Amino acid sequence: DKNKNESSLSCNDEGIRDGASLAVGNGDSYKSIFTLLLQTYTSDGIRALYQGLGPEITRGVLSAALMMMVKERISSGVKAMLYGQRHPS
Repeated sequence: DKNKNESSLSCNDEGIRDGASLAVGNGDSYKSIFTLLLQTYTSDGIRALYQGLGPEITRGVLSAALMMMVKERISSGVKAMLYGQRHPS
């Protein structure tokens, strides 16, 4: 199955740092991001460019929700210390 090539868009640190080419997890190297995207689109189709988008969005939403919960707890604790009473959270 050609959509199972999970390494088609993951670049390693060395390829990005040297600036000459992008090294991809499967050993291929590309001159630019555009070349990498074009090759991925040509070989695997448009769906390959969006593969993994769902989990990334889910991770972002869960991360934001967790940060908001922690912020509310801290805010509630600070208000309790300042005013000497518990505010509803």
